[in-house]
Amino acid sequence: MEFRFKNIFGAALTLSLLLHLLALAIIVLIVAALVREDRAALPEAIEFIFVPAEETLPEASLGAQMPGFAIQATDDQLRKAVPDALDLSPKISEPALATSSSHLTVGESMQPAQTPLTTQNIGADLAESSPHPNFLPNAPEPASLKSTQFYSPQRRRSIRIDEHFGEDARLSPPQLAIPTKKQDWLLKEMKKMTDHFVPLSQSDSVFVWEKDDARYEIKVRHRKAESASTFDKLDVQVRTERYGRTLSTSFEMQRVGFSQFAQFVDFWDPYVAIHNDKFDGRFHTNSDFKISSSRGVHPKFEGKVTSAGFEIMRQSDPFGYAAPDSIFQGGLETGTAEIKFPRDLYSLVTGTASDSALLRLESEAWLSFQRDGSLHWRAAGNVTGQGKILLPQAPFTILGESLEKLHVEGIVHGKVLIYNRGSIEITGNLIYAKSPQLFDDADDFLGMVSEKNIEIAPTEKTGVDDLHVCAAMLARRMFRVKEYYRSIHKTLFIYGSLTAGSLSATEPRYATDIRFDKRLYTRRPPHFPMTDRYELQNWDGKWQVK
Repeated sequence: MEFRFKNIFGAALTLSLLLHLLALAIIVLIVAALVREDRAALPEAIEFIFVPAEETLPEASLGAQMPGFAIQATDDQLRKAVPDALDLSPKISEPALATSSSHLTVGESMQPAQTPLTTQNIGADLAESSPHPNFLPNAPEPASLKSTQFYSPQRRRSIRIDEHFGEDARLSPPQLAIPTKKQDWLLKEMKKMTDHFVPLSQSDSVFVWEKDDARYEIKVRHRKAESASTFDKLDVQVRTERYGRTLSTSFEMQRVGFSQFAQFVDFWDPYVAIHNDKFDGRFHTNSDFKISSSRGVHPKFEGKVTSAGFEIMRQSDPFGYAAPDSIFQGGLETGTAEIKFPRDLYSLVTGTASDSALLRLESEAWLSFQRDGSLHWRAAGNVTGQGKILLPQAPFTILGESLEKLHVEGIVHGKVLIYNRGSIEITGNLIYAKSPQLFDDADDFLGMVSEKNIEIAPTEKTGVDDLHVCAAMLARRMFRVKEYYRSIHKTLFIYGSLTAGSLSATEPRYATDIRFDKRLYTRRPPHFPMTDRYELQNWDGKWQVK
């Protein structure tokens, strides 16, 4: 018993000592962490000075007396303010600053730097001694180096940056995030302003707003489309004064093309309903429209649907009701602003077609595109009025200047716009030589613009199979399917875009499947008409502060 009691007493004493030592170690660690955190959180006053390569910086000029501007920042804030390649670790000594030849060298001491800021201290072993050898790997070797210095009066810290940014290196202006509510207001006002821009002949303009005792100046610069396949743009700058500072923000806006809608209808015929149809892409109508559903069959809008009307007319059999979410899968917005439909397509096309090769047709004609990039054409009533043309790589425009029809079919290999004062009739499959659905580098485009109708020919010309049409189409009057009442129950596949003043029925001859050509977001068929609207293209949502 006595022997066991002595062993237990010794073990307890040992355990007690170990626990006391452990508690003491924990306390020391906590105190050290708090002291280090307090030291790291102390703000630094840092000045940014650009020094010419030929000059040295006098020691007497260091510190808070240095001309320039200062920013109060913690280490963490400083890390965010400069590239990630900057190593703000205090482990690098001041001598390293004088001898290092890295792109970015950091030094720290409790006294001002003793080494003059000259380029003579930069060694030749730049890549070897750089702690970040991949920083600006493609930058050209500068002819003459400058330096930028960061100083802290509390804890002397200097950062030397060999300027690979040229002679005009500047600090980026400070930025402020614009609150969401203010962003929404700015975008709303920008929309009002740009809605009136096209009627004002798209001249560069200056606007002024006043809100909440603040004055906003808006400068708008119009950039005409750089080519036949791009869009007009607006550069917009908004400036205001706040607390003695100038705040500015810049927008880039792009004019909306009719080709950017999977389907656009100016006036919806109330006797026509969308039934067994699919739409991939934006859908817009300037009026109320009608949908229909039957047992197991209803339309599907996979893109955003907007309507200037306020009512969607619905009809369905007793077992054909479909939930709105299953129909309007990309969202629905009614009561939107009307997008003005063009009334003079000829001037829109011919006014911008000067850089295109032209084929003028002054009577009814039949056009057949070939896979090899050629176009066969034949004019009515004239034996010699026919020919074969090899389409150029540049945009090519076919102008039908009579009120007679143009009949079109074939395989398009080129960038072509067909315009006709009369109607355009599609007599067979009209597809691209290189399908954009299969090949990312597909570069064939077809646009068809008619002052009257774009029509699908009767079955005696098209046959009774599915019909494929790859094009962006705009019919000022109507897109029409002839013999739509014939019960062949096939599908009309449209890959591209369809814009029309109105539509005829397509069923039961065809259900329609409209697939938007996503290339049309950034490009358009040559000289294809644009709307009077501009939409936001780029904006960072921040004020630049001066």
